[in-house]
Amino acid sequence: MRKFAEQLPIVDIPREYVVFKSLSKVEAGEEPVVVVFVTNPHQLSALIVLANYGRESCDNVIAPMGAGCHQIGIYAYREARAEKPRAVIGLTDLDAS
Repeated sequence: MRKFAEQLPIVDIPREYVVFKSLSKVEAGEEPVVVVFVTNPHQLSALIVLANYGRESCDNVIAPMGAGCHQIGIYAYREARAEKPRAVIGLTDLDAS
């Protein structure tokens, strides 16, 4: 557990709160940092194609092991801030279904 926890991309969030809400609820002036799509397998395949479309490499999607909140939270947040951000397949945690 210690080794697993030490590998998590823990980051300081420069806000008091992190808000999850539907894109339709995002107001003018707000800028989402992470966008989460809940998909079926066919839609996931299409999103993987789109994440790699027009890019020089074909490794623009990752599926890190972790809890659902790790995957759609800290891993996705890290990627959003990366020089070459990758899409993150998440909510694969057995408890997230």
